[in-house]
Amino acid sequence: MQYRDITIGQLFSETVNRFPKRVVLRCLGNSITYSELDAITDAKDMEFGDAQFIEISANSKHRTAEEMAEHIVTYLAAVKSGRIAVFGKLTDELRLAISEEETPDVKNEAVLFTSGTTGKPKAVLSNHYARVNSAAAHVAALGATERDRFLLAIPLSHCFSLTANLISAITVGAMICIPDDRHTDNLLKCIERERCTIFNAVPTIFNSAVTRLETESYDVSSLRTGFIGGAAYTSDFFRKVNNDLSFSLIPGLGQTEGTAAYTFAPWTAPLNVRAETVGRVMDGIECKISERGEILIRGFCVAKVLNEHQPDTGGWLHTGDCGFIDYDGYLHCTGRLKDVIIRGGENISPAEIEETAMNAFSQIRECAVFSVPDPHFGEEICLCAAADETSLTAYELRDGLSKILVEFKVPKYIWIFGELPKTEVGKIAVGELKEEIQKLL
Repeated sequence: MQYRDITIGQLFSETVNRFPKRVVLRCLGNSITYSELDAITDAKDMEFGDAQFIEISANSKHRTAEEMAEHIVTYLAAVKSGRIAVFGKLTDELRLAISEEETPDVKNEAVLFTSGTTGKPKAVLSNHYARVNSAAAHVAALGATERDRFLLAIPLSHCFSLTANLISAITVGAMICIPDDRHTDNLLKCIERERCTIFNAVPTIFNSAVTRLETESYDVSSLRTGFIGGAAYTSDFFRKVNNDLSFSLIPGLGQTEGTAAYTFAPWTAPLNVRAETVGRVMDGIECKISERGEILIRGFCVAKVLNEHQPDTGGWLHTGDCGFIDYDGYLHCTGRLKDVIIRGGENISPAEIEETAMNAFSQIRECAVFSVPDPHFGEEICLCAAADETSLTAYELRDGLSKILVEFKVPKYIWIFGELPKTEVGKIAVGELKEEIQKLL
């Protein structure tokens, strides 16, 4: 991979010069070309005055097409002119933290906030060099060209979407198709109407899509490939999405602190590689496994967290994910380090229980396993599942799991809900779920 020391503004200008009349945005039946978007963002920049930080609201869970298009315009206008886009609210403390990170050799680009599914969101400062080159790696894995059409299924405030959708599309001169809103029906309608070829999403969005396709008819035959990331999933689930959508699904491991994905399996890789691993670490990035089994990475993609103390780690990002590297150099992710439940001295992986439940009970659309305090064992296991309550009871689920899992891994607490709470990008809001369960105990 050849790294480029350019800004996103320079990258965008290159694409405008190559494809001035090519459509970059399709939104509510309207088309905007690259040259038109260049002019629109220049005009938007005039509204900013002397502001160095441009805030972009990131609160709506069902963002409309107009809002999503406006976010693209605002972000590009900001970064083209050397300002910093902030997807959320910028406090005085964060302003000071950014100023302390300003150096002549690093061009800062944006502040994004982690989703905060289990704790306080982190404010992460990224830079142009990391975003441009990370997007190039995404493009290579997708095999993307100017003929592709990206479905914008995830808000731009998520690093996954910012890198894998917007900047990746701009890198090759492709089109971005914006659905009317983020409801599953409108995502599938957008694929059908605009003949989208690339569908990047988190597991819950893919789950909703394949579930909808089981009862309703949409033409999604234009799809070629897409990334799945942002949350855990099983290999069986990966294969189901891959096969039901009849496209080549791509795995990747990443996070906001890593500018998006840092591992890739190309869309042409065999299904067993894509379903069973998260690919190989991108060129220029180092990866190692700690004594505790945690995946550590180091390199240009590691961004700066502004609102927490960061001890000296030698540049290594502690991802919080556990895994191992096989003999072929592929990385396998086995779960989250901090999610390990310690019940009476036994270490228990929530991911194992989640995968077992999903594989054993077809009624379960999604589930989350986490610990709750227990005076005797220290921690007990709680499982919350989204399913039709008339087709599956907590008793049936516990009874079924007791026949598969060893006794100490069977959840003591099980709740069946119609839906599980979500963050704005579709991840299960585990922190919110824990609060609700504490009220029930």
